[in-house]
Amino acid sequence: MLLDGQEISDKLYVKMFIAKLRMAYEYKDPAKKAKEMKAAASRKMKIGLRLAEIEKELQEEGIKSKQTKNLNSEKSTLEVEKEALQNSNEEKGWVLLDFPSSYAQAKLLEEALTGYKPQTELNAIERDIEMEDAFLLVQPNAKEAPPKCMIQSGLDAIIWFDIEQTEVQRRADGRRIDTYEEEPRNIYNVTTITPPVDQAPLCERLEAIDEDHDHSSTITDRICSFDKEERALRRWLKLFGDEDRQRPLLHTINASHDENKVFNSIRGIIERIRHDKEQRRGFIIEMMSYKLKQMFEAKMKALLGESIGATVEEAEEAQESIGKEDELNATGDISPSIAQKSGK
Repeated sequence: MLLDGQEISDKLYVKMFIAKLRMAYEYKDPAKKAKEMKAAASRKMKIGLRLAEIEKELQEEGIKSKQTKNLNSEKSTLEVEKEALQNSNEEKGWVLLDFPSSYAQAKLLEEALTGYKPQTELNAIERDIEMEDAFLLVQPNAKEAPPKCMIQSGLDAIIWFDIEQTEVQRRADGRRIDTYEEEPRNIYNVTTITPPVDQAPLCERLEAIDEDHDHSSTITDRICSFDKEERALRRWLKLFGDEDRQRPLLHTINASHDENKVFNSIRGIIERIRHDKEQRRGFIIEMMSYKLKQMFEAKMKALLGESIGATVEEAEEAQESIGKEDELNATGDISPSIAQKSGK
């Protein structure tokens, strides 16, 4: 297409991104995630039962030192495994740089990730803004519309750099690249990342970046193009987030600060998201493991003919609910039965 002089559409861009992501990262549908959660919960329950048995064996009289050593070794191994089950093993992630940069791209990307489609298109959204402004002019004391629940996005976060155009231009004009033939070539900046002066002839090799797609002279045009999309894009992104934790999808940081401060701001956002995801996963596994343990204990007591607090029917009902309910729905939420028991 490019060789023929054709423009790449937003739809094709999104398809290319999704295809690349599917190649680089394994896709797990909700059913597969639920199955993995149940397996982890079952294993955690068995570990808990075994740890209880070990504690009883360690309390027995006349236990030999070798047996005590073996039991303590097994106990340590099981505790490490139990802790690992609480944490997510999905340590890899991905970042899309400068994309989406328009309302159309953001809408297509969300549809490709989650299947979500807006009820209204951009023109309707802009008309709604104008109608709301006109309504307030007629009735200045009108009550505010009730807040809407945030929609769960296929993305964890959008990080928006807020910076003045003059600062962007200054940084772009100061870039210098080392023309030494070996890769990768180092990039410096005469005001922020100054080249070392004791590595001659490094300074003599430095040249301004003059690639057409990355030249400093294109900054103004690119910013003007983005400004046309900013209002619609911001309004779209503000629709999404984690409603339970009241964490919006869009995070705006001041990029005028120095590199270390901006980096720490980005890292803080990512660490909070990762912590919340691990905490959520651990909580779900804990609740599922608790439910499995209750079912197991009820069945064992019933088989042994002991006086039990739960009936056989309740045990069978619990077993049936474990088999039929998806403890996770399409967005990874806790099933209603577990949510009620946990009080969440």
